[in-house]
Amino acid sequence: MPASVPKRCDGSAYGDGVTEPSETPTHLPTATAATIATGGVALAASAFFAWVAKGAGSSMSLQAVGDLVLRDRWSRIPRWFGVLAYVVPVCGGIAIVVAGLPATTARRVLRPIAGLVTALLAAVGVTLAVRTRMPSIGFVLAALGAALLLVGVVVLRQAAVGTDAGTGTGAPASD
Repeated sequence: MPASVPKRCDGSAYGDGVTEPSETPTHLPTATAATIATGGVALAASAFFAWVAKGAGSSMSLQAVGDLVLRDRWSRIPRWFGVLAYVVPVCGGIAIVVAGLPATTARRVLRPIAGLVTALLAAVGVTLAVRTRMPSIGFVLAALGAALLLVGVVVLRQAAVGTDAGTGTGAPASD
């Protein structure tokens, strides 16, 4: 090898096919990506099903309820509640995209998405329980999707801790 070629500290030359570990993004394991994508599909599909089993709105999908509120048909409900009806399905779409991203990017994006969806579903669940209404298939699908996203977050977190275990610190890998 000519002496003019710059060398790395391990003795290999740049451009000889050896890549730095930081240059190669690590993709999600197939099972983790499938779990996250399935959760995203469940969240997105929940928009097309009713969220309440009996009473007012029981025959309407979440998307139809959101459209109705956005059209300002009910004067007592602020219009921005209609936008909230679309947050869960949009987060599902984002989760589907995240399933194909490198692990570090997926971890950064998935944590807030899973937290937001879980918080919204907890609020809806409490509201349904207070009003003594049974949740319908839409809410159940969304809860299943949120659970799958949370499993994905936990698996990604464990993988991040595992990749830093070689340093002996046991600290999570930096995002």
